[in-house]
Amino acid sequence: MRLRSFLPPVLAILMTSPALAIDYRWTSGTGQGTVEASIRNRTGSTFRVFCGSGTDDRQMGILLEGLATTAPKGRPLDVQVVVDGKNFPFAVTDGYGVVSARSSRFDLEAMAKAMLASKATSFTIEYPSLDKSETFPLGDVADALSDRGGTIVTPCL
Repeated sequence: MRLRSFLPPVLAILMTSPALAIDYRWTSGTGQGTVEASIRNRTGSTFRVFCGSGTDDRQMGILLEGLATTAPKGRPLDVQVVVDGKNFPFAVTDGYGVVSARSSRFDLEAMAKAMLASKATSFTIEYPSLDKSETFPLGDVADALSDRGGTIVTPCL
């Protein structure tokens, strides 16, 4: 009898508790004409690749939350995304890195394809001027970054 009176409150608590498991896997999403793929690492930093294929200007680039936001506000920060030893350089300001030059757009596409082709479990983002780097997992990258034989940034080229 005592167990019966104890069980309902315990079940109620368990049913309303949020799931706290984080598996550090790639996710994707869309909104207002923009597609993005993102990954969060163990330190809480986030790396995003985006393409505004449903917008007039078709902006594409990367967004970084974490070390990139510790740089001086409003000043460009050079970053290198390193996949299987190959460097893909980008500039971000306040964590936001839009690529507009045609060659930079192809670099972003090449980075995305390198991530999809990689057999490694992770990639690195280097911040040369900060003398720091971050590592992000590649688990399930294909689920988030691939799109109809290309990548999510292909439509923005």
